[in-house]
Amino acid sequence: MPPSTVELEAIIEDGQCVYSLSWDTDSPFGGSGCERVYALNGAYAVAFDVGERSGPYSTLCDAISATEQLYLVGPATKEIESKELNIDEIISLLKPFEGVEEPELKIRINGVVRTIQSS
Repeated sequence: MPPSTVELEAIIEDGQCVYSLSWDTDSPFGGSGCERVYALNGAYAVAFDVGERSGPYSTLCDAISATEQLYLVGPATKEIESKELNIDEIISLLKPFEGVEEPELKIRINGVVRTIQSS
């Protein structure tokens, strides 16, 4: 049975943010945001910067792997924070956007700047 919108909203409204990915294109026209995953009673839901939502998921890794905005990284990806995953666990989930020209991406993960190989 698919989850109801009420359940999804409850996770986001009453839950705790356990993963966030911030990005900024450094464009004068805007182009920045933050995607978040919330947890409540063992269920996870994604809140997109544009207002959309998805979930619930049974694990944080399920939520991340089902959501390109949470695992595809590029030059605009600035910071990833997680209360449940350590730096190496996060890095293992990340993939560079197709066509990224930079050989390395520097991303702050759980407060530490790490280099991610894009090739």
